[in-house]
Amino acid sequence: MEEGSPPSCVSCFLNDLDLTVSVGGVTYFPNGLSGPDRINNAERVIVEGVQNQDNATITVTAYNLANFDQQYSLVATGCFGGVTNQIFANGACSVFVCDNSQQTRMQTILMAVFIPLGVLIICCGGHALWKRRQQL
Repeated sequence: MEEGSPPSCVSCFLNDLDLTVSVGGVTYFPNGLSGPDRINNAERVIVEGVQNQDNATITVTAYNLANFDQQYSLVATGCFGGVTNQIFANGACSVFVCDNSQQTRMQTILMAVFIPLGVLIICCGGHALWKRRQQL
């Protein structure tokens, strides 16, 4: 059952979830604030200057819940490793040229199809030879 704020409340934001991101001992708050955002239900934290191998801790803290629990969704975007995080200093390679993930997927699919097919053909051929030897 949804509950609203009491009639006497002028500025009561119920089910407020506060988002913070900590990187390298520094805590970043949402929407450009220096503390929790108590007026918006959509919060966005932007962290710039993250270095390779940095760890980020994302924390969602409940504040002023109407019920014991509150469902929420969390979306994180950015460069999280792989080819897109690599810097190609010599300029000889771009992200799209060096990204072989599609090729790797295709090779995996082809192996998944042709290896069992090859085993089946070998088994059938061996069985046919065995039968032929039995007839001689």
